[in-house]
Amino acid sequence: MEIDESVAREQVASLRKVKETRDNDRVKRTLEELRKVIKSRDNHIPLLLECVRCYATEGEIVDVMRSVFGEYQEPPII
Repeated sequence: MEIDESVAREQVASLRKVKETRDNDRVKRTLEELRKVIKSRDNHIPLLLECVRCYATEGEIVDVMRSVFGEYQEPPII
């Protein structure tokens, strides 16, 4: 699958605009709250939805989850 460079540039510009216009302090606070809730093993879905509502990106949310859960590495089969 190839994505036209103009489409990629439009997406990057759109993401940049979202990050410039959102409440970045709220995003940081909400992501940190998400990290704490995930570590406590409580239900994190409501806070995950709050992250989305304040325009945290999928990448930012996944980075938080990766920092807590780690990244799966398939064991090598010999």
